[in-house]
Amino acid sequence: MSCVLRVAGSKAAVRSFTARTSLPVCRVFIAGEPLLAGGSKLTRVTGFNVDVSSAPGTDLPEQVRDAIRFFKRHARELRRMRTAFRRGSPELDFTVSVSEPSSTFTHSYRLPPALTELASAYGFTVRLSLYPTAAAG
Repeated sequence: MSCVLRVAGSKAAVRSFTARTSLPVCRVFIAGEPLLAGGSKLTRVTGFNVDVSSAPGTDLPEQVRDAIRFFKRHARELRRMRTAFRRGSPELDFTVSVSEPSSTFTHSYRLPPALTELASAYGFTVRLSLYPTAAAG
């Protein structure tokens, strides 16, 4: 997934919400349980991830279009989520693949008002997670 909605909350709230939601939950994580199956590192936070876009990290505009469609398609369920996790700060996390020539150090990305307004309406933080790829040049 290249864009996920990450939500944190109590164990009871997360289990209850994810058991009855129509959102495409792709991962549930419970504090104190292994981060990865069979691993020794434990998860520090309880929450869940929702798949928002599967567009590649090289296509931020498509991820944004998918996210806007996601907000519109799941408006009712997102309102229910906002009520269930009043204390949380859900985060919409976009994956951005970055390759840069050695002389380049600045990356600039624009998010359209339609996306930021929808994210704000639901109390979501927007994050751009930059992942390096093979350097160009």
